[in-house]
Amino acid sequence: MKCPFGVVVIGKDRKIRWAKEAACTIAAVDDLATIVGRRCAEFLCPDEQCDCPVLDHGREVNNAVSILRRYDGSLIPILRNERRSLKMSRCRNGRLHHQTDQSQ
Repeated sequence: MKCPFGVVVIGKDRKIRWAKEAACTIAAVDDLATIVGRRCAEFLCPDEQCDCPVLDHGREVNNAVSILRRYDGSLIPILRNERRSLKMSRCRNGRLHHQTDQSQ
């Protein structure tokens, strides 16, 4: 079963590392390659480029209304949840897996 919500993995360098297919649809991009490696502020939270609640202040964001900038430049409201609790890495077979980061 596919979940109808977007998931994006962002590195500490503020670059998008991975996105779920639904996130690509919401951001109006054709494929993952269009957004991977781009700075998160290009699509997510355009007003918080240097004031990220997670990366700059170490807080979690739960059910916050925010604005997403789509690839075509249009802005849409989204419901946002963010946490800094997962470490992502690649297995040899290329699949992403995670482990809980107990240090956060």
